[in-house]
Amino acid sequence: MSIRSVIRYLWFMENKFDVRNTEEADYVELVDWWKWHKFTPPVRIMLPDDFSSGLMVSKDGENICAGFIYTTSASKLFKVEFIVSTYKVKDRQIRDEALKFLITGLIYMCKQMGAKLIYTNIWEGKKNLIESLNECGFLYGSKNCQEMIYVDNQ
Repeated sequence: MSIRSVIRYLWFMENKFDVRNTEEADYVELVDWWKWHKFTPPVRIMLPDDFSSGLMVSKDGENICAGFIYTTSASKLFKVEFIVSTYKVKDRQIRDEALKFLITGLIYMCKQMGAKLIYTNIWEGKKNLIESLNECGFLYGSKNCQEMIYVDNQ
């Protein structure tokens, strides 16, 4: 999936934001954002190896939000994870619009890769993100679930 086709799609949708693939250099900034949102930052190995399946949305050169796509062994099932936004952009409307722009871009990217179902996990306390996902077409799934992670430390 080419970032160019995502950019073209989003350009026609609305020309308010810039979008690019995430890069390894973004990790430090993203960790800062996750910590600010009181979310334990994912260790580097939890993110896509080359960062190319992530999108970063910015405006006037300032990064606003990012998220990542994961493929699965089921060719039609994709996962969108670790969506996060900056705390530095104080204009709530800009942040909300950027988030919906990001989600729309992630959905488009998944569909272009063959997705028929896109799955994500969101902590119940993140009501704004949940509302944005719902407004972009995500349906409500399980509630009161506990995320469990196994890490091989060897």
